[in-house]
Amino acid sequence: MRKTDREIHGLAALCAVMQNCDVCYLSLFDEGYPYVLPLNFGVELREEQVVLYFHCAGEGKKLELLAANQHVGFSMSCGHELKTDDLACRYSIAFESVCGNGTLMVVHDAEKLHALTVLMQNYSREHSFEFDPRVVAITTVLKLTVNTLTGKRLAK
Repeated sequence: MRKTDREIHGLAALCAVMQNCDVCYLSLFDEGYPYVLPLNFGVELREEQVVLYFHCAGEGKKLELLAANQHVGFSMSCGHELKTDDLACRYSIAFESVCGNGTLMVVHDAEKLHALTVLMQNYSREHSFEFDPRVVAITTVLKLTVNTLTGKRLAK
């Protein structure tokens, strides 16, 4: 990282930033160009391993691309606030961001409810949720096991 004074250190601090974000931009390999899509997500720190969960329909382009290559990249940011100045070239935006890469896979049924609960906890103050078993049965849940993770911030 070029501006090391902006680097966010430690998995707990990186996960805290992720929990403040609303959208994760997931990048999959496609023919010739990356395929990037915004997704709702949940984040979990298991000992020293960061895991992200996503949900989607049981078919579509992202699952086709995933079948061909499980290696993905991702990024997310939050806390955006314009910082003005008398000179336009000194404008900036305060932010916190996290990016990384990892391996994406479809979650087995045994882990589905846990993954959906983690995802819901990213958007709610509740700790437990009731899910419609019919909807869960037709929902595909994806698990991203993070390999590399970096974070950066520009304070307000």
